[in-house]
Parts: sequence; C-alpha cells; structure tokens
Amino acid sequence: MNGMKPVLSIVILGTLIGVGVATGMVVAPVMAQSTYASIGFVDVQEALAAHPDLENVLTQIQQYEQAKIDELGQYGDVDGMTAEERQQFMEEIYRIREEVENERQRLTEPLIQDIIDATSDIGDESGIEVILEAGSVMWGGLNLTPLVKQRLAEM
Repeated sequence: MNGMKPVLSIVILGTLIGVGVATGMVVAPVMAQSTYASIGFVDVQEALAAHPDLENVLTQIQQYEQAKIDELGQYGDVDGMTAEERQQFMEEIYRIREEVENERQRLTEPLIQDIIDATSDIGDESGIEVILEAGSVMWGGLNLTPLVKQRLAEM
C-alpha cells in the first residue's frame, strides 16, 4: 500500500456514511497539537461520503441491483407458484442478494482503499503514530477527517 506504515501505526475500523465540516487545515497544525499529536482518528463514513467517486459507484450499484431485480421477473406471479417454484424463487432471491452485496463490496473497496491511503499518508507526514476509526474514540485524539477529505478532493 502506498507508503502505509505497519499495522501498529495505523488502525482503521468501521464502515460507511456520515457528515462533518472543517476547512483550511494543514498538516502543520496537526503536529503542533502536543497533547494528542500521536493519536488521531478518522470518521471513515464521513470521508466516504465526501469521496469524489462515491456518486458514480452508487449509480453503478443501483444499476446492478436493478438488473438483478429484473431477473426475478422471469418467475412471474408469486401467488400462482407451486411450493417447489416458491422454494426456487426464494433461493434465487438469496443468490441475488449475495451477488448484489459482493458487487457493492467490489465497487466500494477502491474508495475505502483511497481513504486508508490518504490516512496513512497524513499519519506519515504528521508523525501521528496511531489512527483510529472515529466510532472507536470516546474522548480525545485529533480529528484527521477534514484532512482526509481534503486529500480525497485533491485526487
């Protein structure tokens, strides 16, 4: 991974979507925060929501999902199905759900990787040794989310 420090130095946990605002920050102020300079956190959901490619990925997921739903149209009227046909129909629904979830993961993995890479770079540049996902921080630490969002916007 692009300049990523060992696992000891970067810990990112969590998943998607949130909202927050902060602008005009640069790495130098991060280093100036002596109390929490070695521990930071990133709201991965907020960063993901700000990713410049998210809208395109969501559109692709929606189109894929609709195509899979359209496949179910071949089964016709559920009320007129035999027990065996209903069983096949239910198995098809479960199969399609799994395919859609796999496609969702495949399409969002690069976005998450971008967030990880941006976070790693910011950690390297600022000397922050531990970076957690915001949901695992109860108190303290330095919020690096605005810097990560800025870095994503520059991609």
